[in-house]
Amino acid sequence: MTTPTRTRRHLLAHSECHRKGRDIVTTWENDLTVGVRFMDDEHAGLHASLIDFGALVEAPLPTTASHIVRTTRATGIQLRLHRLRLELSAHFTHKEQIMYAYDYPGTSEHTAAHATFLGELDGMSIRYATGDDAIPARVVSFVHIWFARHSTHSDLQLSDWLLQHHPHVSI
Repeated sequence: MTTPTRTRRHLLAHSECHRKGRDIVTTWENDLTVGVRFMDDEHAGLHASLIDFGALVEAPLPTTASHIVRTTRATGIQLRLHRLRLELSAHFTHKEQIMYAYDYPGTSEHTAAHATFLGELDGMSIRYATGDDAIPARVVSFVHIWFARHSTHSDLQLSDWLLQHHPHVSI
């Protein structure tokens, strides 16, 4: 079961993410770890990809930039968004395989959260592709906040269950 200290630490990390808005943590923080190595390693990698995407989105573009420069940047953002989505999907698939393999009791809720998230991300990607230039900044904020909530709630529950019932998975 989750200890009060562990829960409090994760809730504090979660509230920090809310206070910082789009400027959420730019380095991976130990307070966001869940104690299962494969999840923590993948989360750190996803976080780095999101920071990379955010840097691209927030990079200033001169007002005098040509149409070709603007189009190239937009294509780069679209490609990076697609890559981020693929990385998130691969991580979710990995976790879901573990949940199914070990008969985790919260599998249906957890996988539904993944599907809902990916559906929202896909919708944002479509809106960006059809001309909504505000979407990339929204994606950065949306993914940061969702990821922090999911990691500090659903993933923490999963990791606690795995550590209690299948401690060898944490290796």
